[in-house]
This record gives sequence, C-alpha cells and structure tokens, in this order.
Amino acid sequence: MSVFSDRLESLGFSSYSEYLSSDHWRLFKESYRKSDRPMKCAVCCAGKIQLHHHTYVRLGKEKLDDVTPLCRVHHEAVHGWLKDNRKMVNATHLAIGFLKGEVHQNKNKKKAPRKRKPKNKTRVYNRTPKLERRAARLARRALKAEKIAGKMALRAAHLEKKLLAAKSLAEYRASRNIQSLRT
Repeated sequence: MSVFSDRLESLGFSSYSEYLSSDHWRLFKESYRKSDRPMKCAVCCAGKIQLHHHTYVRLGKEKLDDVTPLCRVHHEAVHGWLKDNRKMVNATHLAIGFLKGEVHQNKNKKKAPRKRKPKNKTRVYNRTPKLERRAARLARRALKAEKIAGKMALRAAHLEKKLLAAKSLAEYRASRNIQSLRT
C-alpha cells in the first residue's frame, strides 16, 4: 500500500473520490473561497475553478498553500502532463509553467547512451506527446474563441436592446411632436 492509500484509509475513506465528496473537503473549499487566495485558473485566469492538490502530505489537514486553482480543462491537462512525464503531483508547478508556455522541456538533458540498432531496421518515432500538446493547444484556442464569441453575443444583445430603446424613444417623441402640432 502507498502512503497516499494509507492516509486515505486512516481518514476513513476508501477512495479519493469519496474524500473529495466529504464534508471536510467541502468546508476546505469554502475556506479557500473566503480567503484572499486567487480565484482564477493559474494558467488561463478563467473564473470557474477546481482546486488541484500539489501535495498529499497533509491530506485531511490541508493548508491553503497545498492547492492550486485550475479550470476544468487545465486541471485535466496538468494531470495528463504529470502522467505523460511520469511526475508526481509535487511537480505541478512544472506542468503549469509548461501549459503557460514558460517552461520548455529540456531537450539537452544528458541521456544514457542508446544501444545501436542494426541499420536495416527502420526507426519508429513516438509522436503521441507532440500530438497531445497540439490537441491541448487547440483546445485552449477553442475555449478562448468560445469565450470571445460569448462576450460578442452578449455585447450584440446589449446593443440591440439599446437600439430598440432608442427607436421607441424616437417614436414616442415623434408622436408627442405631432400631437403638439395638432393642438
């Protein structure tokens, strides 16, 4: 058993999802929201957030510093990055930096020498991580475009209301002027 599983069991929970639906976690989220901590995604500044643990050392006795606010999309992306790079949750800051484009994976890292393959065999390159990054980038762009489209639709509706109000006011004034001319 892992330390994480032992900690969950000592708290009386059989799974992490059970812990996340507990009263303790609900109260912790409320205390986070009432604090002066950021209430926006650490990557894209979206307002609707989930709290991401970047340590499980104090599970059940979390401090506000033990979590980072992330939107749903970036929360899933951080977990994906951690899994793809075989990192633990304490490397969350690297994942967030990578998603922001601030941290680049170190390609100059010294690697163990590879065994030479016979020349008659072709090499197969794994393009999955690159495709996943591209998919995440496209998802971020789509989310941003959706957000902009929503704002533009709200603005158009607002301007349409103002236009209708201006037209009805003009019609009212015109009818008042016609009535005053008749008398």
